[in-house]
Amino acid sequence: MAVVAGFLFFLAALLAPRKGILSRLRYQQQLALRVMGEDILGMLFRLEEAGSQGRHLSTNESLEKALAVGPLQRWLAVAGLRSRGFIEAYESGWRLTEAGRDKARRLVRSHRMWELYLHQHLDLPVDHLHSTAHRLEHTSDPDQRAALERELGHPEQDPHGKPIPPE
Repeated sequence: MAVVAGFLFFLAALLAPRKGILSRLRYQQQLALRVMGEDILGMLFRLEEAGSQGRHLSTNESLEKALAVGPLQRWLAVAGLRSRGFIEAYESGWRLTEAGRDKARRLVRSHRMWELYLHQHLDLPVDHLHSTAHRLEHTSDPDQRAALERELGHPEQDPHGKPIPPE
């Protein structure tokens, strides 16, 4: 009887729809893929912004160097971006679609405003801003970005002197 009860408890802990182990693993994987996809969009946007020739990012070499993840995760992130219409194949790599450019612009805007906020309000040195701003950019919604913009006085540049893209 105790063995059966223990087994049922184990199954419940494993399979519970919201708090189960498998549900949490699935959520963490989805979150990691979303963040990775947003990182790819941000990289493509920054390449465009810098005037990169061809406005693309090679799927094998550049993505592999830029993202410290395995090929399956990269493939899933790229496939997700393609299926949502954010990127399209271009020559030997990828480029942003209009929808992807809009999403990427909002991400880069959020990142740069967070860097400015951290620099101004927490007095962090410029070389310590990126990792914290990178985490915050993925969680900022439009209302938070608008509040951040008001708090910062509608800034035009981040602490590195890069322009903050419009919403």
